[in-house]
Amino acid sequence: MEGTWVAEVDRQYAFALGQLRLHPGLELSEDEASYWLQGTPSIEEARKFLQSIPHVKLYHRESSGLRLWGHLLVSRPLPVLSFTPLQAAIRPRLPIAKFTSAQVSPTPLSLVRSDSCQPSELLETTLEQWERYALFAHKVRLDRWAFAVSETGRVLVRGRPLPDLAGRQYWESNGVVIPVGWVPSPRITGEALTRILKRSEGEFLILSEQGTMESIPKDEFVHSSRSAVRVTARAVMHHEC
Repeated sequence: MEGTWVAEVDRQYAFALGQLRLHPGLELSEDEASYWLQGTPSIEEARKFLQSIPHVKLYHRESSGLRLWGHLLVSRPLPVLSFTPLQAAIRPRLPIAKFTSAQVSPTPLSLVRSDSCQPSELLETTLEQWERYALFAHKVRLDRWAFAVSETGRVLVRGRPLPDLAGRQYWESNGVVIPVGWVPSPRITGEALTRILKRSEGEFLILSEQGTMESIPKDEFVHSSRSAVRVTARAVMHHEC
């Protein structure tokens, strides 16, 4: 299949490939570290989209191996992959954004008022406000955010910049989430805070001024879209989360 292009996508960005599902002629494969997508030179729109994904590597596919896009020499051998049409490999399913928080033992740390400003990265608001906002927001804005919803209708929106909604804003350091305007005491780095709190790689820990700590799995955040917000709101209303 000399003349085709091949893209190597980090597994953490696999969700982005769903936007290409309806492009004919694209094929998907995977190995332990990456997802691989290949297509013909005529699929220019898909190729340009792939180049917008962080850390993606785009290659020309030749009989002697893979050549980085725009380079003259083959830089690596062709991996042994079995490709499947993308439409068959990705089956669409509307996600239900939810999180099941778990109360953790009180932290030995405390939060004190900060004399500096931290960048806001998470917003806690209500499902009613979030649904009303998301259903009329432009898609380019929704694409910035991921969100999760609790059974009681608490919504956490993650991304930057955050939506202009009433609620509480948080800043994040190494997966530890703290209300804006507050900092840990004693003052320690995010890496040290993660070790002290024994945070796992797959969770956020949300601290409060009262000394409580809440654990929320990262995989319970889903990409923001109108359909995801509608489905989630309906599920919470009918207690399906």
